[in-house]
Amino acid sequence: MMTGRNLILGSGAVIEDPARIASRMMSEEWPYYDGLPRGDPDRIEPIDVLATVSVNSFVNNAAAVRRIHRGMAAACDDLIRAIPRDAALLETDPALVKHLIDAACSVQGVLVPVATKVLHRKRPGLVPMLDNVVLRYYFERLGRPELTGRSQDKNKAASVARLALDEFKSDLEKASPDLDVIAAELA
Repeated sequence: MMTGRNLILGSGAVIEDPARIASRMMSEEWPYYDGLPRGDPDRIEPIDVLATVSVNSFVNNAAAVRRIHRGMAAACDDLIRAIPRDAALLETDPALVKHLIDAACSVQGVLVPVATKVLHRKRPGLVPMLDNVVLRYYFERLGRPELTGRSQDKNKAASVARLALDEFKSDLEKASPDLDVIAAELA
């Protein structure tokens, strides 16, 4: 719900002047992540891993980039190919996103934040970036702050992320009309 220039999400988060934030992001950050060439939308490519550095993934050495790229490509490419390129979270079973995240998290050095930052480049309407800030917010909102620690356990990360993803999706559903207005304003 928009109140003045602020967007209040169903979960209670207040985003102050989201149009200003989005405008700043478009001018300052967009060229380094979203503005990079997308390449093949059905395959994880090196640029997809490298792009995550600009959104604070801390994948910061050549060996990690190679390992994560090769591992995520092997674990996720077939899954990505089976998902329509225009798939949208509001129209898709979140279990599909959980399955993708689970496959990505099977790779050494990949937890939910890196997984979603890479996968978002391939299916931006389907996979939101669930970094540690977003995960922590939703876990606290759920009254389950202990889930933050579980999100760092490779065996539990994707399942725990599903809880945050469900809350994110709920916020997105409720805010969708307001987000459409903000997008039109920015256009």
